[in-house]
Amino acid sequence: MTLMGQDDCAWMYPPPPEGYPGPVYAVKEDMLCAASRKTEKSICRGDSGGPLVCPVEGVWYLIGITSWSSGCESPVAPSVFANVTYFANWIEEKKQASPDPDIALAPPQEGAPALIALDSQDSVLESKSFGILMSSQIFLLQLTLLGNL
Repeated sequence: MTLMGQDDCAWMYPPPPEGYPGPVYAVKEDMLCAASRKTEKSICRGDSGGPLVCPVEGVWYLIGITSWSSGCESPVAPSVFANVTYFANWIEEKKQASPDPDIALAPPQEGAPALIALDSQDSVLESKSFGILMSSQIFLLQLTLLGNL
């Protein structure tokens, strides 16, 4: 996926006619967009809250959190993400107001639950459910962003 300019993205989601009864998609200043014209990949239902990361000089940075798209079957419009940079000050304020977690309370470390080994005969990953650990600040951010949809 390639990042898009705010104006280009907003042009792809024009306001509907007045009185339009369907969902209204609008790109706001706290959002950023990405699209893949070559592969026609897009975010889909269930992707909300997932990361949009970009490499900078060999280091991957979280720049967006998956928010919404007009559709994923045959995408004709960009995927929309919450712009993490826009919320950087708010995130920092919440981090400062929250105590650091007590590492002693963490359960013993085990193998990564999301990694699945493949036999040489397997060609498709089977779906697995797994839990993840995240800081209370990230969890709070995701709840806040999802609540604004």
